[in-house]
Amino acid sequence: MRSFLTVLLAAATACVAIMMLSPDAKAQSGLYALEITLEENGEVFGAPKIIVEPGKAYSVELQAGAKYDFSIDIPRNTREAAIEQFERDLGRWSSDFLLVNTELSFESQKVAPEMAEYSKAVTSNLLLRVATPAREIRSDVPVAHRGLKTSQGKPVETLSITIKGTPFNG
Repeated sequence: MRSFLTVLLAAATACVAIMMLSPDAKAQSGLYALEITLEENGEVFGAPKIIVEPGKAYSVELQAGAKYDFSIDIPRNTREAAIEQFERDLGRWSSDFLLVNTELSFESQKVAPEMAEYSKAVTSNLLLRVATPAREIRSDVPVAHRGLKTSQGKPVETLSITIKGTPFNG
């Protein structure tokens, strides 16, 4: 009887110890760190790092020669959103990815006035790999026809945005 109680007590202690161990950061917080790099006319500007949570939307002002507003929307469930937006089921690999819907808009007075309202923003749906090794996605945005100018008055001819995501482990 004593050995049964000893085994039972040891099992209970082991269960409590397992419950007290903190799980990995991704499972614990559900937060991700995004690093956004902006390159304008070949010049790389500061890379803001933001912490995002699935199911929420964010707005980021990207500082470069010209001003840009960058909004990010993270769907609550990447697997369901990938099926809806890309008609692709990630299956068991869905935890390795984060779907990031973005919209880049330009400061209104700097956008060419003859452009239609719908073309003043650039939208993208990106499937970021956040598992190790994380992969960055680079988007080259056509801006030569938009009439954008840097703070020095030079025309913005090329614009690239790179996004890299990793699980946030606070």
